[in-house]
Amino acid sequence: MEPRKYIVCALAALLLAGCSSGQIRMSGSDDAAIDPMDLQIRIGRLAVMTDQAQDAISVLEDRTSSPPSALVTEDGAQDFFEQLHYVLFRYNSVHMEACAQAWLDERACKGSYQPRWLKRSKTDTPTLRELDKWAEDLQERVVAIRSVVCAPAGERTGNDFFCMVE
Repeated sequence: MEPRKYIVCALAALLLAGCSSGQIRMSGSDDAAIDPMDLQIRIGRLAVMTDQAQDAISVLEDRTSSPPSALVTEDGAQDFFEQLHYVLFRYNSVHMEACAQAWLDERACKGSYQPRWLKRSKTDTPTLRELDKWAEDLQERVVAIRSVVCAPAGERTGNDFFCMVE
């Protein structure tokens, strides 16, 4: 198995372990409608999807990609917030590279994504509902990049499952 696959498998195992631990804190009554396990999985998928987009760009540019940073997957809204910061950092890096290589339309390359929540203090724990909304917004952006780069990278490698998430 390739080293990259070991990393993805390890991330999946960490996500599943975190989901089964039952130590997730609920921040407020409005959070009852948000399943913390689903939120943790969504944020973990975003990290994987962002790394896949980076790999696709590397394939399309005939170079190897750097291994992803370790994603800590602990429970709780504050930990989700930190994970979302990691994914946002990775997304902006991949976005910048996709723009530099002209994989994205010029209109999509008007700077990095700087959502309001990025300025929020890391000690100000957001609600799960806020985190879910932020993850959904970021997911739309990650999917937009993946939709442009994954199919051509899959064709180049001959791998029909190049950017498969599940």
